[in-house]
Amino acid sequence: MPGKHHIFLSLGSNLGDRESNLREGLRFVEHEIGVILRRSSIYESEPWMMDNTGWFLNQVVEVISTLQPEETLSRIHRYEATQGRKRTPGKYIPRNIDIDILFFDHLVNSLNDLMIPHPRIPERNFILYPMEEIACEYVHPLLHINITDLKQKCVDKSRIHIYSPKENP
Repeated sequence: MPGKHHIFLSLGSNLGDRESNLREGLRFVEHEIGVILRRSSIYESEPWMMDNTGWFLNQVVEVISTLQPEETLSRIHRYEATQGRKRTPGKYIPRNIDIDILFFDHLVNSLNDLMIPHPRIPERNFILYPMEEIACEYVHPLLHINITDLKQKCVDKSRIHIYSPKENP
């Protein structure tokens, strides 16, 4: 359909009430980005490239949107800032919410602050596991390989599992 874009987004949180942060992030996506078509399970993963910090909850969603890539990124950055996210170039720090554009249609874009597809997809289990759950056959537009094959080739050794909330006794 003209004017409609398929976007895959990754949401993550490792501060505060991580589940609530993801729920609020999903509400933001639905109200400000577009209609969520599919969502993965929530995964819990070791922090990637970070020491001495809590584990992340991660989820990937597929969205249909009328927004262009730059407007999508702008809205995401504004929302993250309202949730206390401070961006430090070249440094990974704990955060209440992190939303990344993974894929935007089959676009390849590397202008300014926006690289599509996200350049670190092939090396991150916390993206590949949930992405495979909802779109295993999606073909990476630069690498020309599907998500399942990317996951099998990934050298990330960080631990990851489907999240199961701990019940109060």
